[in-house]
Amino acid sequence: MQKGDFIKINYVGRLESGEIFDLTDEEVARKEKVVPEKMFKDQKVEIKQGMVVDFGSTKGRIQSVAAGRVTVDFNNPLAGKVLKYDVEVLSKVEETAEKIKGIFSFVGFHDAQVTIKEKEAVITVKMPSEIKNKISQMILDNVKEIEKMTYEESYERK
Repeated sequence: MQKGDFIKINYVGRLESGEIFDLTDEEVARKEKVVPEKMFKDQKVEIKQGMVVDFGSTKGRIQSVAAGRVTVDFNNPLAGKVLKYDVEVLSKVEETAEKIKGIFSFVGFHDAQVTIKEKEAVITVKMPSEIKNKISQMILDNVKEIEKMTYEESYERK
């Protein structure tokens, strides 16, 4: 691997006490009880990314909703804490579209569809417009194969 390479990893971030504050490993997430989306639907709560939810004495922020699972951040501020990571490198990402999907996934948009047309990335994803500029710049700065970003949106009657 070299500087600038895109890699796919699994990781578990823990405090010195062993408490998990962040993870990507699905197996560990299930073991540690990732919150199922059904729990919110049973309570008739419409969940949205960024929303703060109350679990009795604990509050959490919705990070993402995908594939029937809700990722909730229950973290306390980590400033001044010693953090430990277990990291497993899974693969090097070579395809341009996969690099771009990885960036969208990293910031919480797991359902982005990406099509590459020469040096242009055509993106289909529902997201707030104020975030598009930041993500687009991140992609243009880090994915050298891309010189232009185009977003497509469509709306359908339910």
